[in-house]
Amino acid sequence: EMALAAKKKNDRLKEDQRAAVARADEMSLAKEENKRLKEEQQRATAARTDEMALAAKKKNDRLKEDQRAAVARADEMSLAKEENKRLKEEQQRATAARTDEMALAAK
Repeated sequence: EMALAAKKKNDRLKEDQRAAVARADEMSLAKEENKRLKEEQQRATAARTDEMALAAKKKNDRLKEDQRAAVARADEMSLAKEENKRLKEEQQRATAARTDEMALAAK
């Protein structure tokens, strides 16, 4: 009886040990899966960060280009304004000269 009881106890201990090993294996696998998921999440986060940085750079480049275009338009408008002023002054001189000629011819 004692030998049978000792054998049953030994069998239970072996079964408990197998169960403990199985739980340790499951925990190890779960730990590896968590590590893999964490790394995957970090890669995804890094990719999104890179995408956002690239989008911000593109937007900044567009804004700089818009600013350069606005400066160029302002320069063109300034040149056109100066040209209009010059032409107006030239027209006024021509008109004054014709007025003088007509006044002289009327004498």
